Amino acid sequence: MFVKITEYIGKALMALASAWAFVLAFVVVADIVARVVNMPFQGTTEIIANSIVMIAFLQFAYAVRVRAMLRVDALVMHLGPLPRQILLS
Repeated sequence: MFVKITEYIGKALMALASAWAFVLAFVVVADIVARVVNMPFQGTTEIIANSIVMIAFLQFAYAVRVRAMLRVDALVMHLGPLPRQILLS
């Protein structure tokens, strides 16, 4: 039961992050168009910068759940077989 609830919450947060990233695309385009007519929006850079962090954290639960975390292969490849197996399991 608990697993189903956490899975649902993770998927919901992932959907929220995806929707917010979609909205941000329109914010960027609107800001570019506004700059062309010399009327840029105030705070677009801050909104985008803070949103990137929020999107990353919203996707974190789902990424952990499906074991889709990024890893640095350059570091892992320099380890021996046993530490590599421990890190990649």
